Amino acid sequence: MNFIAILVTLGLDRGLRHLEPLRDHRLGSWYFGLLKQIPAGSADLAWVLTVLAVILPALGVDGIQLGLASLSPVLAFIAAVVFLLMSLGPRDAFHLIRQYRRAVEEKNHLAATRLARLLLEDAPPAGQQPCTEAVAEALLVRVNDRLFGPLFWFLVLGPSGAVLYWLSKNAVSTLRPKASHETPCPHAEIARRIHGVLAWIPAHLLALSYGLVGSFDSVWRVLREYYRECELRFFENNDAVLACAGRGAIEAAGLDPDNCMGRLDRASVLATRALVLWLVVIGLFTLGGWIL
Repeated sequence: MNFIAILVTLGLDRGLRHLEPLRDHRLGSWYFGLLKQIPAGSADLAWVLTVLAVILPALGVDGIQLGLASLSPVLAFIAAVVFLLMSLGPRDAFHLIRQYRRAVEEKNHLAATRLARLLLEDAPPAGQQPCTEAVAEALLVRVNDRLFGPLFWFLVLGPSGAVLYWLSKNAVSTLRPKASHETPCPHAEIARRIHGVLAWIPAHLLALSYGLVGSFDSVWRVLREYYRECELRFFENNDAVLACAGRGAIEAAGLDPDNCMGRLDRASVLATRALVLWLVVIGLFTLGGWIL
């Protein structure tokens, strides 16, 4: 049933793109903004408050699902689709890439810069080629947080898993300092660790997928080189692992280094193929479960 819910959700996500502003994370920002106002007092209290803030709403979703399932499986299925749909994004990274490419082709630099900022979640580098290369890499990283991560935890824990991932992602974006002079919130580092732990498995599965749909030898080589020199803790390197794997798969295609749009298209193809690969794997496991 989870596989069918995923297919329905992905179809709705594509067909109801005009409703994407509903997923702008303002609710999560408001919720964790309240946590930000609570004085931590001690490191242990900060841990307890942050963990509870992330876990309790997910447990509430479990309660809703159990209640609806007792009334009707159809209601539980609809609720699962809604929870998963709201846990994606907030913006479809593939759609942003298509819009960015169109803006570059039309030489609409203002629109291209705005779209690049949405994907990079930061100020884009100056110049079309550096910006496009950064956008290509960002796609291979963002597709985990915006799509694959929620889908993975939905499969593992159901709708509460997708909501749990959404909450951890919102906690990081809301609690982190917005400026260099801002005093770090004691909850911010804890939220970053929680999200890093939740993102670790899907990020590494996705990174290996780039090798399977691209060039496994190249991806495996760059990942080994990265880990040989990496000094980050395991929950801190998710984005770097995805970026390294993506670069390895793109470079294996033998594209001209100056062909930034070709690299962008290759990144989009890799991300799409990786998603299709996992949908096929999940479908086969689901079919096998039904047959057995």
